[in-house]
Amino acid sequence: EIFTSRGIPQKTLDETLSEALTEGFSMEGFLKILERRAPHLTLPVQKLLEEMGAWLSRALALYPDAERLRALPATHTPIVIVTFGNPEYQKQKIEMLRIQYDDIIVTRAKSTKHEAMRTLLARYGAPIIFVDDKKSELDAVREDGLSETEVITCHINRPDHPQDTASK
Repeated sequence: EIFTSRGIPQKTLDETLSEALTEGFSMEGFLKILERRAPHLTLPVQKLLEEMGAWLSRALALYPDAERLRALPATHTPIVIVTFGNPEYQKQKIEMLRIQYDDIIVTRAKSTKHEAMRTLLARYGAPIIFVDDKKSELDAVREDGLSETEVITCHINRPDHPQDTASK
């Protein structure tokens, strides 16, 4: 509604989002792509960023099974978040959700989370547990030669998740 109310066609928005997701989504990046795709429009960038930020704070929520992580007692087991995308945007989302963590690794290229597993093994030792909702990310760990004794992989089935549906 932020964009369609300004006369931007849904098809343009869908194409812009698709491109922005391949680059590691950020609100600023999305708007730059949109400006390139619709040069005839004069976009109030700062106002759009504010509206997008307000929407994000209303719409962002943890999955119910992840919500239980908040109730876990403090342990000496490090919790590391490995995520793909624009580092500032990923950290913004994590902060908005008030997720407690010891470390965060943001990958800048799709399907490279397995490379972060090697970093985590060097930092924390084996075994580590890698949970993801994309089978392709989990499969990449094994394809990279990491064994079950080094990295235990767990798939979370997210039938409502629009990304990576072909590999679920």
